[in-house]
Amino acid sequence: MKRILTNSKVIEAWQHGQRASNHRGTLQCYSDGTLYSYGLHIGQRTPSGVCIVGDYTAPGGGFKSITTSCHVGRAKRVPGVTVMHPLVWVDSPLSNEEIPF
Repeated sequence: MKRILTNSKVIEAWQHGQRASNHRGTLQCYSDGTLYSYGLHIGQRTPSGVCIVGDYTAPGGGFKSITTSCHVGRAKRVPGVTVMHPLVWVDSPLSNEEIPF
Protein backbone atom coordinates (compact mmCIF):
# COMPACT_ATOMS: atom_id res chain seq x y z
CA MET A 1 0.00 0.00 0.00
CA LYS A 2 1.35 3.41 -0.98
CA ARG A 3 1.37 6.14 1.62
CA ILE A 4 -0.19 9.47 0.53
CA LEU A 5 2.25 12.28 1.31
CA THR A 6 3.42 15.75 0.31
CA ASN A 7 5.84 15.98 -2.62
CA SER A 8 8.78 16.50 -0.25
CA LYS A 9 7.84 13.41 1.74
CA VAL A 10 7.49 11.35 -1.46
CA ILE A 11 11.06 12.32 -2.41
CA GLU A 12 12.21 11.40 1.09
CA ALA A 13 10.45 8.02 0.84
CA TRP A 14 12.14 7.46 -2.55
CA GLN A 15 15.53 8.08 -0.94
CA HIS A 16 14.76 5.41 1.63
CA GLY A 17 13.48 2.87 -0.90
CA GLN A 18 9.88 3.10 0.27
CA ARG A 19 6.65 3.25 -1.67
CA ALA A 20 4.68 6.53 -1.56
CA SER A 21 2.45 8.86 -3.56
CA ASN A 22 1.33 12.46 -3.33
CA HIS A 23 -2.36 13.24 -2.86
CA ARG A 24 -3.11 13.36 -6.62
CA GLY A 25 -0.90 10.44 -7.61
CA THR A 26 1.18 12.67 -9.88
CA LEU A 27 4.42 11.95 -8.00
CA GLN A 28 4.98 8.34 -7.02
CA CYS A 29 7.83 6.15 -5.87
CA TYR A 30 7.96 2.41 -5.52
CA SER A 31 9.97 -0.01 -3.42
CA ASP A 32 11.97 -1.01 -6.53
CA GLY A 33 13.56 2.46 -6.40
CA THR A 34 11.66 4.07 -9.25
CA LEU A 35 10.38 7.64 -9.11
CA TYR A 36 7.63 8.80 -11.49
CA SER A 37 6.09 12.15 -12.35
CA TYR A 38 2.85 11.81 -14.32
CA GLY A 39 3.92 8.32 -15.36
CA LEU A 40 7.34 9.52 -16.63
CA HIS A 41 10.23 7.64 -15.02
CA ILE A 42 12.30 10.54 -13.67
CA GLY A 43 14.46 8.85 -11.04
CA GLN A 44 16.01 5.65 -9.82
CA ARG A 45 17.43 4.56 -6.49
CA THR A 46 20.09 1.90 -6.93
CA PRO A 47 20.39 -1.12 -4.62
CA SER A 48 23.35 0.60 -2.95
CA GLY A 49 21.14 3.62 -2.15
CA VAL A 50 22.40 6.09 -4.77
CA CYS A 51 19.53 8.28 -6.03
CA ILE A 52 19.74 9.53 -9.62
CA VAL A 53 17.25 11.87 -11.28
CA GLY A 54 16.89 12.82 -14.94
CA ASP A 55 16.96 16.59 -15.36
CA TYR A 56 13.51 17.10 -16.88
CA THR A 57 13.61 20.87 -16.35
CA ALA A 58 13.92 23.74 -18.85
CA PRO A 59 17.49 24.61 -17.81
CA GLY A 60 18.40 20.92 -17.89
CA GLY A 61 17.20 20.57 -21.47
CA GLY A 62 14.48 18.02 -20.86
CA PHE A 63 11.41 20.08 -20.00
CA LYS A 64 8.17 18.05 -20.09
CA SER A 65 5.76 20.10 -17.95
CA ILE A 66 5.80 22.68 -15.19
CA THR A 67 4.74 20.13 -12.61
CA THR A 68 7.30 17.52 -13.67
CA SER A 69 9.93 20.26 -13.60
CA CYS A 70 8.87 21.03 -10.00
CA HIS A 71 9.06 17.35 -9.05
CA VAL A 72 12.56 17.06 -10.53
CA GLY A 73 13.62 20.33 -8.91
CA ARG A 74 12.54 19.03 -5.53
CA ALA A 75 14.57 15.85 -6.02
CA LYS A 76 17.60 17.82 -7.27
CA ARG A 77 17.71 19.90 -4.08
CA VAL A 78 18.15 16.86 -1.86
CA PRO A 79 21.75 16.39 -0.74
CA GLY A 80 23.38 13.37 -2.33
CA VAL A 81 21.03 13.08 -5.32
CA THR A 82 22.90 12.78 -8.61
CA VAL A 83 21.44 14.72 -11.54
CA MET A 84 21.76 13.27 -15.03
CA HIS A 85 21.25 15.13 -18.32
CA PRO A 86 17.93 13.93 -19.81
CA LEU A 87 19.54 12.59 -23.02
CA VAL A 88 22.01 10.56 -20.99
CA TRP A 89 19.21 9.46 -18.64
CA VAL A 90 17.04 8.17 -21.51
CA ASP A 91 19.92 6.12 -22.94
CA SER A 92 21.15 4.83 -19.59
CA PRO A 93 20.17 1.44 -18.21
CA LEU A 94 18.81 3.27 -15.14
CA SER A 95 15.88 4.72 -17.04
CA ASN A 96 15.07 1.26 -18.33
CA GLU A 97 14.98 -0.04 -14.79
CA GLU A 98 17.97 -2.29 -15.47
CA ILE A 99 20.44 -1.43 -12.76
CA PRO A 100 24.04 -2.12 -13.83
CA PHE A 101 25.53 -2.01 -10.33
